[in-house]
Amino acid sequence: MKLSTKYLGLDLKNPIIAGASPLSFSVSTAVRLEQAGAAAIVMHSLFEEQIDRQITQNERSNFQYTPEQYVQLLRSLKKELSIPVIASLNSVREGAWVRYAQYLQDAGADALEINLYFLPRTDTDSSSIVEQRAFQIIRLVRQFVSIPISVKISPWITSLPQFTQRMEEAGASGLVLFNRFIQPDIDIETFKTVTRLDLSTPDALLLRLHWLAALYSRTRMDLSASGGIHSAQDVVKAIVSGATSVQCVSALLQNGPDYVKTLLDGLSEWLERHNFSSVDEARENVDSLRKDADKASGRDNYIRMIHSWEQSKE
Repeated sequence: MKLSTKYLGLDLKNPIIAGASPLSFSVSTAVRLEQAGAAAIVMHSLFEEQIDRQITQNERSNFQYTPEQYVQLLRSLKKELSIPVIASLNSVREGAWVRYAQYLQDAGADALEINLYFLPRTDTDSSSIVEQRAFQIIRLVRQFVSIPISVKISPWITSLPQFTQRMEEAGASGLVLFNRFIQPDIDIETFKTVTRLDLSTPDALLLRLHWLAALYSRTRMDLSASGGIHSAQDVVKAIVSGATSVQCVSALLQNGPDYVKTLLDGLSEWLERHNFSSVDEARENVDSLRKDADKASGRDNYIRMIHSWEQSKE
């Protein structure tokens, strides 16, 4: 049974990546992830706020690592791990990002994940202006680093197929679907916003599956699913929808690093049961599923489901 695959031109022993999370804060935890079978690890993001200005001592407490400590952690991970280590930058503007992209490359990062999070700055910022900032960042970083670049994006793109094409033209090698953002709640007694970090659920995967299937034949970039990967079944769904890799975070935070082995065992069992000799074969031979997914998400099926719900109540 061949579980190996490629992502961003990197040889992976299987498609399961430990995604960006506090799990990368500890070298010993990263080692446990590798021992359990993780094929690569994405470091937590280095944020613009840590780079682009001098932060006060009070602000510094908001971050686990200074930029210098982040680079040192990267070097330590590279020293202790044999799997690829992907550094992550959470960027908005250009400036120091090119310098730090080079810095992380020089420190040994095997690839770079650009974690994009844009909000319109003014009432006059159109979607095209916001997206153009993203393309410009990728073009600039691509000019100054030679390691592969993946881009982690939000699902709230006006035209995702065109956005994907332009990201490829800008020099990205992969697309990570999707970023998850903190959604503040409201305390109606104190009239204050409440922020909390909620882990994903398997339901989050459904949106990823739709866009994996829609984008697979439209781009040469590798597609990685991030969000909603909680079981071996979720891994399989992402792969047969077009993902080259899956990034697991919430399930590992809930179940521990050793849970990677459970996911791999389940993936192997499914491949064997369906007579696939490799992960890549499974991905390349389920075109009917993609066509069915397009049909299932179309207007005709939406209308049919609404009417069937009404009829079931009669």
